[in-house]
Amino acid sequence: MSGDQKPLTGATATGATPVGATTRGGSGLTLRSKDDARSLAVLEVLLYFNKFYIALFWLCQILMFIYKGENLPYATGILAGEVILQFALTAVDLLRVYLFSYGNLAGSRVAAILGIILTFLAILGVIYLLLFQTYTLRPELITCSLALVFYLLGVILAIGALIYMT
Repeated sequence: MSGDQKPLTGATATGATPVGATTRGGSGLTLRSKDDARSLAVLEVLLYFNKFYIALFWLCQILMFIYKGENLPYATGILAGEVILQFALTAVDLLRVYLFSYGNLAGSRVAAILGIILTFLAILGVIYLLLFQTYTLRPELITCSLALVFYLLGVILAIGALIYMT
């Protein structure tokens, strides 16, 4: 141990775990008790898999738009608008997952609430893809339904995390 580091005394005896990597310069060490963990691991696991599903959902949707653009008659500008909606939906999804994760890990209620608001925007986008776009293919029904399941589980777990944060 070098001369400018202080020994950790009592950190393990009190049941607290150290937060931070070093105690150099006399800055001290912030201790967090075991009961102070305010994040939900289940929500983090869901968000981890949701990141992969967002990429898969985007790829499937783009491939289906390519198929529909080549094989189905569209009015001028309609297909482009639906593709732009897909890009916007993907951006909202990625921001939503980031806000949920940040809100869960940092204990930020504002980030979690913003994530819930963005989830409702994403739900509106998926409902448009399911019900109101010009042509809806069976694979779109499946991918959009799975996206709605992810959204529903995410909102339920985020509300649970908000309750747990108090």
